[in-house]
Amino acid sequence: GRLPSRTSLASPDEKGSFMNASEEIRERPKDPSIAVMVGLTVLVIWGCVTVLTMLQFVHEINLKMAINIHDAAEYYLRQADQASAQGDNEKAKRAQEQAHLYYKEMYRRFDRSMKLYPLEMETLYILGRYCIDNDNPSKGVEVLVRDLYLNPNYKWGHNNLGVCYDRLGNTEMARESYYRALMVDRFQVYAHFNLGIGFLKEGKVTRAIPEFIATIESDPNKDSAYRYLGVCYKELGEYQHALETFEKYTDLLRATKRRQDQPLDPDELQKELRLFYAEQMKLARLTEDVTAEARILQHAVDLEPGNVS
Repeated sequence: GRLPSRTSLASPDEKGSFMNASEEIRERPKDPSIAVMVGLTVLVIWGCVTVLTMLQFVHEINLKMAINIHDAAEYYLRQADQASAQGDNEKAKRAQEQAHLYYKEMYRRFDRSMKLYPLEMETLYILGRYCIDNDNPSKGVEVLVRDLYLNPNYKWGHNNLGVCYDRLGNTEMARESYYRALMVDRFQVYAHFNLGIGFLKEGKVTRAIPEFIATIESDPNKDSAYRYLGVCYKELGEYQHALETFEKYTDLLRATKRRQDQPLDPDELQKELRLFYAEQMKLARLTEDVTAEARILQHAVDLEPGNVS
């Protein structure tokens, strides 16, 4: 009545066939094509990584060289400006020609970088910014539109695109770009400032004033905003507001020695302060503000102690 064991259910022949099958599996030769395929796959991946690494390396070299070449071009432009101010027109011409050659090489380097990495946002933005410096707004529009296609929420790209459109005389597209920058960041100081400048140029003073006020709210040290806000108030006949705003402007100039984010040399600073102290004196007399008149006169004397007039 005992049940047969599991092993006793198989016949000797069946046991032998089981043993032969396992030995066949152990002794079956491996397919060499699998190893070849694995090796080729690894080789292709390694080659792709190497090529991409080399492309990235070449791209970065071209980008760095383009930036250095731009700095050299800017140096020669400053030399040209200084030579012109000194009346040396020949030297100024040579410096401008040298700057032109450097800018030409800069564009060539950027084009090479963009061919290697056409979707590199940083390269597009830097080139767009340099196109503003070099007064090449058409090229700036081309590259900044591509940059913003890749990153539609880049506020600096929208602002710089607006500057390029402004340079091309396309006020409508410029304002659209500035407003897009403000949609991303309502405190985008340069977008507010550029909108204000555009309205002021068109004589739309009442529309310019809120933009300059918004500029100052975004950056209280933005001295040029006080300058043009004072101009707006003066245009409207609000002389007291103009006087107060111009005073804030000259206070910032004395403290920072900068205007529109650019350092002023001592002669430029003195010239600008002299101009606006004279303007403030006129406004103080119009408003009969004796206290302000005395304060401004003291600043003027401090500026030029030997010039009593």
